[in-house]
Amino acid sequence: LYEWAEKEIADTIPDPKTGTSRRQQLEAVYRQTGKKPKSLKTDPPPEGTAYLWGWFCELGDCSYTEIHHWAALKRVHLLPWEVDVLRHLDHLRSKAWNDRNSASRTSR
Repeated sequence: LYEWAEKEIADTIPDPKTGTSRRQQLEAVYRQTGKKPKSLKTDPPPEGTAYLWGWFCELGDCSYTEIHHWAALKRVHLLPWEVDVLRHLDHLRSKAWNDRNSASRTSR
C-alpha cells in the first residue's frame, strides 16, 4: 500500500509555482485532446487496502485526535494497526508536500 500511495500522493500535491498537481495537468491534457495519457491511468490500491485509502482520503489530517473523532463520528472501530497505517500514510503525504515545496524553493 505504501509504495502505491506514494505515487498517488505525489501526483496530487500542487506545484507551488503553478498551483496545479501533476494529476490536474494530465486531466487537462485529457480534456483538451480526448486522449488519456498513460500516466493518468492508475492502478487501484492493492487488494484488501482500498478501505484504508478511502478512510485516509476522507480524514485529511491523520493526527491521533482527528482519527479518534472521525472514528467516533462514523462509528468505525479501528484496530491499532489500521491507525498505524493511517498515520504512516499521513507521514508520506507530509513528506511529499515538504519535498515538493523545498524543491521549489531551491530551484529559484
